[in-house]
Amino acid sequence: MPLGKVKAYPLLGVIWGLWHAPLILVGFNYPGFPIAGVFMFVLFTTALSVLMSELTLKYQSVILAGWIHGVLNSQGYGIWRVIVPDAQPLLGGVAGLIGIIAIGIIAYLIVRFDGYRVGSRT
Repeated sequence: MPLGKVKAYPLLGVIWGLWHAPLILVGFNYPGFPIAGVFMFVLFTTALSVLMSELTLKYQSVILAGWIHGVLNSQGYGIWRVIVPDAQPLLGGVAGLIGIIAIGIIAYLIVRFDGYRVGSRT
């Protein structure tokens, strides 16, 4: 990887987030918050790019990344919109602050403990 992970993952996340900016600006994902929505979606895709890129590199396959993307897309407008219809989009949901923090923690743990095995001395 020419840029290295530290530079490549955030760059990928920003490009991926800005790719979706036209949809966000017309009210998708964050209705009523077009500018803040673009910013939040860039944060979301940046956290998600770390997670998905690490898993893609670890397992040398894009299948898992494609599955994660599909699951997140389906859940964005899945049962959670029915259970919590009044959730504030910048805070709740998978692409809100709570989801970004959760994905960020999972991504951090995967990066931090990759290769660690219970009982090993590494």
